[in-house]
Amino acid sequence: MRGKIIEFWRAVEMFSPPAIPAARPSQRVFDVDPDQPLPWNAGHPVRRQRLTKDQTWHHIVYVGIYSREKSSRP
Repeated sequence: MRGKIIEFWRAVEMFSPPAIPAARPSQRVFDVDPDQPLPWNAGHPVRRQRLTKDQTWHHIVYVGIYSREKSSRP
């Protein structure tokens, strides 16, 4: 049963891909390059930003088979 639910939602997502935000480093939205560190890795520019003791990072990763240009909505 669980497998059928996952199959259903995968099919739904294939025909209605989610909107993907444009890369805007000023808003902490980054493209990923194969030879560059990820935002949670040392060496990424976002890691230079200090957090208070009450803050923590939360990352959202968009991965898929669609190009951003074809799946972005105006």
